[in-house]
Amino acid sequence: MRREDFRDALRRAAEITGDRDLVVLGSQSVHGSFNMAVLQDRVLTSSMEIDFLTSDDPEGVKIWALPAQGAAQAGVELDGVEVRTSALPEGWVDRLVPFALDDNPDSVIAWCLEPHDLVVAKAIAGREKDLRFIRGAVAAALVDPAEALRRSSHLDPGTYVPRPESLEAAQFFLASLHSAPKLYRVATRAAPKGRPRPRREQFMEPKDMYADLRPDLPDG
Repeated sequence: MRREDFRDALRRAAEITGDRDLVVLGSQSVHGSFNMAVLQDRVLTSSMEIDFLTSDDPEGVKIWALPAQGAAQAGVELDGVEVRTSALPEGWVDRLVPFALDDNPDSVIAWCLEPHDLVVAKAIAGREKDLRFIRGAVAAALVDPAEALRRSSHLDPGTYVPRPESLEAAQFFLASLHSAPKLYRVATRAAPKGRPRPRREQFMEPKDMYADLRPDLPDG
């Protein structure tokens, strides 16, 4: 996914949901931390789906509005999800990386997962495409698997709670990877002055939305 597609799709998401702050989960959250020159491995940006959280939406109205209002555009699929679809480390909200979609104080902000938190979520999801993404990020020196392994021992109980065997498999996989001698520095981004950071309480589970289902894992 190109950076322009990422911006355009999230502008559309903001129009539909009315949110000025969107929290991006899944692989496309790497746009928040790294410039396109760094994201040279197509594995890291191959997904054409953006999984994001809507805020203050306990009934899931904003999520259901996305397909109804034609959220997909330019081949990019927008998926509104809820916080229990990903297993995330404690403190993930405090580490979100702001990515302003426009150059003005009132810009929509995509708050993107910090890369190591993303790696934890993907390792626990454990699908082949998730593991392939992690290998690519490690090979490109974007993340330290040892740091992701450390964070995986302290998961936020308000997010997806994995089965013990799934967590053990994720940790075994992360422990098998070798860190690069030196990591790329993440892009320095700041939210417009006066814009508060998202709060964990804003992303409550939509009422009865997954009552009879195991939480779906983000596709991105």
